Amino acid sequence: MKKRILHWIICLGVFTSCGDFLEDYSQDLAYAGSCADLEELLIGNGYIKQSTNTAFDLTGNAPYYCPWIHVMDDDAIEPDRKQQYTGSVFRIAEFHHWAKNPFQYEGKSYDDMMWKDLYARIAVTNVIVPKVDDMVDDLEEERDRIKGEALFLRASFYWLLTNFYGLPYREATASTELSVPLKLTEYVEDKYYSRNTVKEVFESIVNDLKQAIPLLKGVEQTTVYQANEAAVRLLLSRVYLYMERWDDVLLQCDSIMDLKKYACLDLNTIDSTKSSTYASSPETIFSQGTYSMDFVMSEGNAPYYHYGYVVSDDLLNTFDKKDLRANIYLTESKLPHPNGPYNNDLWLTDGTFRCIKLKKKEVDGYVSDMFLLRYPEVLLNKAEALAMLGRERESKECLQELRVNRFKAEDLQTISETGDDYITFVRDERRRELCFEGHRWFDLRRYAVSSSHPFTKEIIHPHYDRWRGTSGGFGDAINEYQYAGSYRLKKYNEETAYVLPIPEYAMTYNNGALIQNEREERQINN
Repeated sequence: MKKRILHWIICLGVFTSCGDFLEDYSQDLAYAGSCADLEELLIGNGYIKQSTNTAFDLTGNAPYYCPWIHVMDDDAIEPDRKQQYTGSVFRIAEFHHWAKNPFQYEGKSYDDMMWKDLYARIAVTNVIVPKVDDMVDDLEEERDRIKGEALFLRASFYWLLTNFYGLPYREATASTELSVPLKLTEYVEDKYYSRNTVKEVFESIVNDLKQAIPLLKGVEQTTVYQANEAAVRLLLSRVYLYMERWDDVLLQCDSIMDLKKYACLDLNTIDSTKSSTYASSPETIFSQGTYSMDFVMSEGNAPYYHYGYVVSDDLLNTFDKKDLRANIYLTESKLPHPNGPYNNDLWLTDGTFRCIKLKKKEVDGYVSDMFLLRYPEVLLNKAEALAMLGRERESKECLQELRVNRFKAEDLQTISETGDDYITFVRDERRRELCFEGHRWFDLRRYAVSSSHPFTKEIIHPHYDRWRGTSGGFGDAINEYQYAGSYRLKKYNEETAYVLPIPEYAMTYNNGALIQNEREERQINN
C-alpha cells in the first residue's frame, strides 16, 4: 500500500507540474496509519484554508482563491472616480475585462494557481477514499466520517473546476461538451489526460455526494470548517438545480429542513456595522476558502483615491428601498472631505456602494466568499425548483420564510408576480441574497442554457484611466482622471469568455491531449 501511494503521488506531475507538492506530501500519505492521520492530512491539505496574507496576492503558496469570480458578472463595476494605480482593480482587471488571457497583471502573465491547487487537493482525496478502509483498528463511524468528508471535498473541487473551465450543464449536449479531466483513482495510469464531458463530471460529482450522505449522517462536527450531512445535501441540491432535476432538489432541501438545525439570521436584529455572514451565524452550514471582498472592494487610506470595485447600479436597482439587505449587505463608500483630506472625521459619500458581509474576520468568525454554504440557499434552491415545477404558491411560501427575516414586519409585501415574471423574481431574489458569495457568474451561465426559461444578457464594464501617483497633489490627481471606454461581454451564444482558458502548463504537460478553451481578443469600445 505504501509503495502504491508513493507511486501515485509521484505521478501528480501529470496535472500539477509542482515539485513542492511531491516533496511536502508524499511521506504524510505513505505513513498514515490511522484515521487521525488521515484527518490531519484532510484538514491540512484537503480543505481549502483561509488566507493569512495581509496583501492581495493571487500567486505564491497561499493565494486568495478565485477572487475574480466577483468581478466577471454584472454585480461589480469600476467606480467612476479616480483610483490609485495599485490594488485589486488592477490585479484582477483582466478578468473584469474578459481578456483572452485574464491571468496577467501590468502586461505580465502569471500561472493560474487554482487549477494546480485543486488537482493537488483532489489527489489527496483520491488516496484517502480507498486508504481509510485499511484503518481496521479504528471505529467504523470514524472511517465513515473521514471517507464522507473526502468524497464531499472531491465533489466540491470538481464543482469549481467544471464551472470555471467547462461549459454549463445542458442535458441535450452534456454528453458531448467538454468539462475538465476526471481522475478518481489513486493508482497511476500511463497516459496523458484529456477532458471529460460535462455529463461525466457532473455525474461523478453527484455520485460522490450521494455516497457521502449516509457516511456523514448524524455526524456532529465541532466546526463549520468540516463538512456534515447538511453541507453535502446543500451542495447536492445546487448540483441538481444546475441539472434541472427539480424533484431531486426538493428532496435534498427538505432533508436539510427536517434536521431543524439551521435558521435565517433576522436582519432586524443587526445593523450595517455588524457582519451578516460569520461562522457562528444560525445560517452557516459550512465554509472553506478565503474571504477577499475587503480587498476586491477595498477603500484606500489616502485622502483622494479608492482602491476597489463597487456594486453596480444593475444590482442596486433590484433592491426594494425597504429591503434591509440594501443597508446591511451594501455599505455606502466614503470619501474624504475636500476641506480636510487628511482628517478621517470629515467624510463624504458619492452614491457608490461596497459589499463586505464579513466585517471583522478575526472577531466575527471567518467564513469564505467563494465557498460558503448557508441556510438561505436551501430556501432559494427549493423555491426555484418549485417555481420550475409550476408550484408557485408553495414556492412563494418558501421565499417568504427568507424574506420575513429581510424586511421589517410592516414593510413585508406579498409576492404578486406570476408566470415568467415570477421566475425572474426568484432569480432576482437569489441574486440579492447571495450577492458576492460566488454564485452570480455561475448562475448567469446556467440561466443562459435553461431548457424552459433561458435568459442571457450583454454586460458592459466601463473602464477609467488611473492616476499613478507619481506627481501632483489632490487637484492634479483629479484632473488626470478620465473615462477610457467600456468592455463588452456579449450574450452567451455569441461569446467565448464564459469559460476560463486551460492553463498553458497543463496543456504542455499533457502533450496536446487537452483541448483549449479558445477565447477572443478583447478590445475596449469608446
